[in-house]
Amino acid sequence: MQIALWLVSLLTNVLLLTAFFIFVAKRGGLAYLSKKLQQVSHPDPNEDFSHVPFYVHRLSQFELLAIKPSDIVLLGDSLTNEGEWAEFLSASVKNRAISGDTTAGLLQRLEPIVQAKPHKVFLMIGINDIIRGVRIEQIVQNYTTILTRFRTDSPSTRVYVQSLLPVGDRRYCQKMRSTILEVNQVLPTLAQQFDYQYIDLYPQFTNPQGGLDPQYSQDELHLNGKAYDRWRQLIQEFVVS
Repeated sequence: MQIALWLVSLLTNVLLLTAFFIFVAKRGGLAYLSKKLQQVSHPDPNEDFSHVPFYVHRLSQFELLAIKPSDIVLLGDSLTNEGEWAEFLSASVKNRAISGDTTAGLLQRLEPIVQAKPHKVFLMIGINDIIRGVRIEQIVQNYTTILTRFRTDSPSTRVYVQSLLPVGDRRYCQKMRSTILEVNQVLPTLAQQFDYQYIDLYPQFTNPQGGLDPQYSQDELHLNGKAYDRWRQLIQEFVVS
């Protein structure tokens, strides 16, 4: 019986390794693997998203949908992308977030949004930078460039800089949490430099241990309906003012 189980385990591992090598071979072999390892150890702050189907498809929709000067635009990553904001807030809200986006990715697609000169912009971006290991200095630099673009080319737009949200309590989240807090320490000063409003959402979503409250998430990162309703309550006054 033990020999049979050992053979099954061995066969399973062989099949998994074979599948892995086939996967790598189809994508360029060692060159592909080397590139991926390089991205993990030295993340590119200007990573190109043109090869990511979801990103490209969503961006292609934005290119067909105009933003009016009276609109309120939400910018960010999956945390914003997954919210039904037009129903939570109002029909004049345009969700221009893309899951997986980074500060560098947002910069690359910012031009048409700035040129549309929307009434208000709510910004939350950076968690994917942290996950990818982008340096805090680079994140802050990208934030500064984003805010500079609005202040320079769309001075009438009222920008609301939202804090990053907490993540869960698991061990792999601990380093992320400390980096999130470091970024959040910089954002209020950065917003003030541009005369923009800072909204500190972070403490409203934490549990007693400082992590993302389980009532708001199933995976310790993304949000459920209760979390979005809470988020709505926290920014409602800035939306209608």
